[in-house]
Parts: sequence; C-alpha cells; structure tokens
Amino acid sequence: MNDFDASDGNPDPCPGRQLAASAPLQSLASAVVASTGAMVVVVDEEGYILLTNTALENFTGERADDLRGRPFWEVYVIPGDVLPARAALQAAMTDGRGFASEADWVAAGGALRRVVMQCSVLFGHDRKPTAIACVAVDVTEVHRRSTIDALTGAGNRAALFDALTRHLAEPALGQRCADGPQTSAGCGVLFCDMDEFKAVNDMHGHGVGDDLLIEITRRLQRETRPEDTVTRPGGDEFVVVCPGMNEASLDTFANRVFARLGEPFPAPLGLLHVHPSIGTALAHPGEHPDDVLARADAAMYRIKHRRRPSASTERAPKPPGPV
Repeated sequence: MNDFDASDGNPDPCPGRQLAASAPLQSLASAVVASTGAMVVVVDEEGYILLTNTALENFTGERADDLRGRPFWEVYVIPGDVLPARAALQAAMTDGRGFASEADWVAAGGALRRVVMQCSVLFGHDRKPTAIACVAVDVTEVHRRSTIDALTGAGNRAALFDALTRHLAEPALGQRCADGPQTSAGCGVLFCDMDEFKAVNDMHGHGVGDDLLIEITRRLQRETRPEDTVTRPGGDEFVVVCPGMNEASLDTFANRVFARLGEPFPAPLGLLHVHPSIGTALAHPGEHPDDVLARADAAMYRIKHRRRPSASTERAPKPPGPV
C-alpha cells in the first residue's frame, strides 16, 4: 500500500506524528481492503484512480489494471453528478478535510445503484494532501424500501420528491458546454384523487379500500412507461412524474389514466364505481418541486369541485415569468 496518513475531516491532535506502520500491519491493512465487501477507491489530487479493491472491480465489472489511471468520474459517476463530484474532490484537497456523501453510481451494465460513501484525505509525510480514499457501500435495497409505500408498492412521498428533484435539476453551465445542448424539458406531473374513496371505506370497510388502492396502483403502472414514477404520497392521492412529456403527450396520458381508473373495480359485494379527479402541470428545470405539486394539486381541485364526470382533467396554468 502507498505510504499515506489519513484524515476523516477531524484535526490531528498530534500533527507531527507519522503513522508509520510495520510490515505485518501493512500486510493486514492490505488484506482488509482486498477482502471487505465495501468498495474502496483511492484517487490522486486530480481524480485519477490509483487503487481499487475487489468489491469496486466487481461493481464496475472492470479489472484493476483497466481502472488504474482513469478519472473516477468516467467510471461510476452519473453524468449529472460529474461537476459536483469533481468540485467536492478539489475542495477536500484544498482544505484537507474529508466528507460523507450519498449518490447514485453507475454499476456494470449501466444500472444505477444508491451508494453512501466516506471520503478521507490522505497526507504524505510532509503533511500535504496527496490523495483521497473513498469507502462506499451499496445501500440500494435499503433506499428502495425507504421510498416504497408498503401497502401498494408505489413510491411514497420521499420517492416523489426524489423524482421531481432529479428531473427539475438545472444543468450547470460547464456541463452544458462540455456535453453540448441539453434536451431535457423537465417533466409532466399528473395529480390524481379518487372522488368516492371515503364512501368505499365507510360502506365496505378499510380492507376493501386497501384493495382498491392496490388496484389503482396496478392500473397506473400498466399505463406508464419505465422511466415514469408512480407514487402514492398519502391517502387516495396518486402522483405520476413523467420525464420529457410535452403538453400534448401529457394530455393524452391524463385522458388515458382517467378512462382506465373510471372502469369498475371488482369487490366482494359487486363492482365499485369510483371516479378520479386529475390535474396536470408541466414542470421545467429550475422550478421547485413544491411549486409544481401546488399547481397540479390546484388543477385537480378545480376538477373535483365541478363534480362533472365529463371534466376529466385540467391543466395547471404555466408558472409566471420565463422558464
């Protein structure tokens, strides 16, 4: 292993002390790095990979020799995180303090995995920052469970805001210049509320109401694309986030959902007839998720208050000012 000292961001109480390890301890440290299930990568001050362990090689599907010497942001960082990741590296090298972070990494085959990481600054014997060691753990399944509605399997409120934040993020200027024109147009948002749901609970019981919510989720998932996010933030409200949709495609989608959710639902005592009120909003990069949801929610409530089955959907007004 290289002869480094490490800092996790806390000042060294003995600045003059060198952590010179004996040969047996160096061998033990090498064995730990090689065998741990956590991913380990060490990069130099410019972000080029110096060392990886087996876990990271398995994660990326690449051999150590193929990883060494490459910039880390070309290996596992998603395109939208390249500039922030490089900025974090430079800040750590400048002030000598490590940091913790959570992000999506690109695994072998292009799959995105949620990772938590601790990055520590490594110092040479002259006490100058020399490299950064990152220890990362794949927490995708834990993250998934924390963003899933236990009853329906749809995304929960956290998943909704994750999706909106991701699709409304503004590309940095440097990213635009490096990668060419940006084609992302934000996303469409569909806000759906089931008008007669409370009556179903009151007349048929909460068990039937739960079954109804599960079936609504299934119908929404059948009508959506793989890139869409179906969520149930609470109660009988459902929100679908649809990246890249324009006004026409969002209207078409909303009308299709209205028709599908308006079909009778099977129940122990016969068919249930419930009707959705649907509001939509087009969201653009730079908007705040709360503002987008407020517009879609307001459009939905205008429909609900009309109580006309023919009025299936309404578009929220565009946000004021240029977008």
